[in-house]
Amino acid sequence: MIRPKRVEDQDPIKHLQSLLTDRNKVLERISGIRAMLDSIKAPASSAALPESIPTTTSLAPAPKEEPYDRLLHVLRDMQSEIENQVRPLAQQAIDFEVQRVREQAAIDQRDLRACVEQIDRCVSACVQHAHEYRRGHAELARFNGRLAALGSAAEPLPECPSEITEIISSRLQWLHVQQKI
Repeated sequence: MIRPKRVEDQDPIKHLQSLLTDRNKVLERISGIRAMLDSIKAPASSAALPESIPTTTSLAPAPKEEPYDRLLHVLRDMQSEIENQVRPLAQQAIDFEVQRVREQAAIDQRDLRACVEQIDRCVSACVQHAHEYRRGHAELARFNGRLAALGSAAEPLPECPSEITEIISSRLQWLHVQQKI
């Protein structure tokens, strides 16, 4: 046998949504009943309007109240009770959302730190490659010197900046010109 979910089994946001839906239905019914009471009360007496009746939290009516006045008090008490039950649920939903956002922020921060660490590793590897480039360029320059000493035409060499940062910067500019970054 499948057991229907109880309100306690739902997560706080779904529980709040169901209460808000139920609350709207109850408030619609209260408004309808108030309208009926007002229409009944208007011809009977013009002494007390529903807006002038004070809201009380007591369910016991005053001794001289008419039945629709007692019903109006009961309806107002019901409305107050519904609002008192929804308020803690709304706060619980807010607290739940704050906790979820904090957890997501912690995950995003961890991922961001990992990304920066990966960038650092890539930059370190890039620096090592730039050192290898400079060594290779120096070796090519020696070969060109030997070729020139043997009477042969030297091969053209690519430019090799003296600083690692200049090498990286020139490569970034070249990639930008090639529209690869």
